[in-house]
Amino acid sequence: MSVVRAGPWMNLKVLIVGCGAIAQQHMEVWQKIPNVHVIAVCDSNERLAAKAAGAWGVSNYYTDPTSMLTHEKGSIVDVCTPPQTHMRLVLDSLSNGYHVLVEKPVAPTSQDVATMIEAQGKACRKVGVIHNWLFEPTMMRAVSVARRNELGEILAVSTEVLQTQDDPMLSTREHWCHSLPGGRFGECLPHPIYILQAFLSGLNVESVVVRKVGDYSWVPFDELYAVFKAKNGMGAAYLSFNAPNYSIFVDVYGSKKMLRIDLVGQTIWEVKRKIANRVSKGAENLRLASNLVSSTLRSAILVSSHRWRSGHETYIRAFVESIVRDTDPPVSLEEARENARLIEQTMTAIGQRAA
Repeated sequence: MSVVRAGPWMNLKVLIVGCGAIAQQHMEVWQKIPNVHVIAVCDSNERLAAKAAGAWGVSNYYTDPTSMLTHEKGSIVDVCTPPQTHMRLVLDSLSNGYHVLVEKPVAPTSQDVATMIEAQGKACRKVGVIHNWLFEPTMMRAVSVARRNELGEILAVSTEVLQTQDDPMLSTREHWCHSLPGGRFGECLPHPIYILQAFLSGLNVESVVVRKVGDYSWVPFDELYAVFKAKNGMGAAYLSFNAPNYSIFVDVYGSKKMLRIDLVGQTIWEVKRKIANRVSKGAENLRLASNLVSSTLRSAILVSSHRWRSGHETYIRAFVESIVRDTDPPVSLEEARENARLIEQTMTAIGQRAA
């Protein structure tokens, strides 16, 4: 592939497929990046496509992605459709010479992702998968601390994703997520699993427990707890759709110290080894309280100063940079295939348990 060098003349043109809520988030990011322009949008719902084009100031809209890909001359296709459609859209975009940005889950099966990898190699174009929680400010700090070996040996990583029963996807019977393997969990599981991947290697599912608490007849279970074995520790993922409020927590346990990350509140606690005597315990408690206050203030200052960037924005900017500088995408298809494999293992474990 020819190297595209950065310069004031750079003018990347973007085509968006899918005009739902997630596309709105992407559009807000594209509008912030210099020398990048959305030139066309597409949705099978013509009313939605026309509405999005009008709201975003985009000249052209389509209902057929094949028509858009052949009639427009752009650089990047941004895929914001349900995951069941991703593989075909990625393959068609690559065959038409486009780089591709695609939402998670990248595809329902790891074999689908393997097919994308083969097509990417032939097309010599980049495919970036949006694992946006990894690019939230606090998570980037946590990964950086771990890679500098400040935590010592990683012993375990635990993730908690807590959502309410009125979650829009879960509570809508006709939502596309319910046709995925695992339903709403198949849509959500990539997030906690790719966080585990960031800290642990050689992951495999050890056990999965599910149960149903809520009343939605179309939802077979709404609580899930999965345990993973890794070469360098253990992992766990707890997902609930019965929580009183929306929360995401990540605990990273190391031999030297531990991190507790609140991805919604954007705070991070650093907990050192437990101190035995009472006076030292009190001092440590004060240090932890001070750490929480300073972390909260740091987040508040970033937001109020307009320097705050969401995980989506940071990722999309990094993907554009990978095209401009001809470097690897921030998350590769190979990483996404491993993510899909672990989700398949989780779904298989649920099936075996139900049997």
